[in-house]
Amino acid sequence: MPFIENNLALSTQALNYLNNSIETLIKTGNIEALILGCTHYSVFTDYLETNYPTLKIIDSAQAQAEKLVGYLERHPELQQ
Repeated sequence: MPFIENNLALSTQALNYLNNSIETLIKTGNIEALILGCTHYSVFTDYLETNYPTLKIIDSAQAQAEKLVGYLERHPELQQ
């Protein structure tokens, strides 16, 4: 999303684009969850959870962090 790369992630234009995209999916019944597939999309998590409380948000950055914690717990030799 160019808005993020241009430091405009939470700008009115970016949020309008995001809302229009999500609303289109909701109206057509084609959305059950929204996967934030790039780690930098996490910037939208709070906004999405507030404005779309019934939509399941899957944040790939959070999932990756949780996986890393599990990996490091299974490999204590990496902790120094």
